[in-house]
Amino acid sequence: MRLRYAELSVAGPRSRNQDSVGFWRDDGGERGAVALLADGVGGLSAGDVASRLAVQTGLGAFRGAQPETTLRQRLLELFKAANEAVYDKGFEPDGPGHMATTLVAAMFDGREVAVGNVGDSRAYLVHRGLIKQLSVDHSLVGMQRRFGHITEAESRLSEHRHVITRGLGVEPQVRVDMDQAPLFAGDRVVLCSDGLHGCVSDLEIARIAQLLDPVDATRQLVELAEKRNTTDNTSVQVIHVIEV
Repeated sequence: MRLRYAELSVAGPRSRNQDSVGFWRDDGGERGAVALLADGVGGLSAGDVASRLAVQTGLGAFRGAQPETTLRQRLLELFKAANEAVYDKGFEPDGPGHMATTLVAAMFDGREVAVGNVGDSRAYLVHRGLIKQLSVDHSLVGMQRRFGHITEAESRLSEHRHVITRGLGVEPQVRVDMDQAPLFAGDRVVLCSDGLHGCVSDLEIARIAQLLDPVDATRQLVELAEKRNTTDNTSVQVIHVIEV
């Protein structure tokens, strides 16, 4: 499998960036690749510490996993390790205090991608111009959308759009939603924080990711969010599947 990757994370209108992103691939090919994106919970202390720790721990867990384990097993171990790291850090005697973060991970192995997430950071698959969200929004507006109470457009205007219902580091154990999908040459996988998907539509994300090189796509997506006056940090990763 050959991948082309780019990332961009900016503070936007906020005083500091509480998002973190990371990517690692095994050039030997046995372990595949992983992309991680976390958005620290601003209502608690040290959201930037939480997101950075989740990404660093997740990358370490992926690199240390046995190649013969399934993608699902590796995802579960990654989230377990990241959750424990953030939870334990918050309760250290001289630590930053209780903290939490979202986390979305996309693992690439052979001909498929596996996605796991906690919180409202998203992962999409763009195949032949059509976009599918592989993550589940653990947020108040996400729940309202699933029950048909509001539309996607209405959720972007809701005063509750930043309220998440599940976070990494909140409890000693964490529940992770997972999905898998086959990959084909030309596909794009997009990970982003709510600073982007809160003001840029899925169709716009699909069009930009499909038409542009990952570096240009990440730049244009962030610029579009800023034009729409995003109120949050904005982070995006674009992975172009060159060959499976």
